[in-house]
Amino acid sequence: MSDLVIKMEGGIVQSAFYRGEPVNLYVLDYDTDGFDDCEGNDDGIVQVPQDDSGYDTEPAFLYQLDTDLLPDEVERILALLEGDPA
Repeated sequence: MSDLVIKMEGGIVQSAFYRGEPVNLYVLDYDTDGFDDCEGNDDGIVQVPQDDSGYDTEPAFLYQLDTDLLPDEVERILALLEGDPA
C-alpha cells in the first residue's frame, strides 16, 4: 500500500477516492486556527521541520483521511483533464 501526503494551508479536503491499489492518505494542514476547539483533535498538532536543520519548525495538523474505491469517478474526473466531459 502506498502512502500519500497532501500538504495544504486553509481549505477542507472533503473526500478522497482512488482506482487501482489502495493508498494511505494523510493531510498536513498548516491552518491550525480553530483546531483547539475541535473534539478529538487535541494531539493532532505536530511541529514540521521547514529545512534540513530541524530547528525551524511550523505547527500543522496531521491526520489520516479515509479513501474510497471509486474507479468510475476517477475516470470521469481524469477525463476532464483531457477535455473529454465523459
